[in-house]
Amino acid sequence: MKLIRQAKAVVLVGAMFSTPTPSLADKDLWFIHPEWAECLIANLAEYQDAPNDPVVVVLQSCPEASTNLSDLVKNSGSQAPASEGTIAPDPAVVFSKQDLKCLSPDVFAAADSLISVPKSPCR
Repeated sequence: MKLIRQAKAVVLVGAMFSTPTPSLADKDLWFIHPEWAECLIANLAEYQDAPNDPVVVVLQSCPEASTNLSDLVKNSGSQAPASEGTIAPDPAVVFSKQDLKCLSPDVFAAADSLISVPKSPCR
């Protein structure tokens, strides 16, 4: 039984490195729909001027920034489950004011049908 688990782990690790599909191990990245990424980029200046820090953007409500984390809870229930081997898009992103200063279109990268964005773009 232990050998079977080890074999499955080796196959899983091999699959992760052989495909460009985002994995659950990408804890340092947000994954968002391309149209939400466009809205996020287009409204960076407004988010930098938001009164709250950190800035919470519920992506389906973009360009509005939320001052309340309960907005994230209200909007997270409609998330469709990801199919096996893929990752679901994040329903919201959270950036500190400092990280917003480092966020630029250059840090957005295509990842299958989603766009990946570093959670800490200043690093």
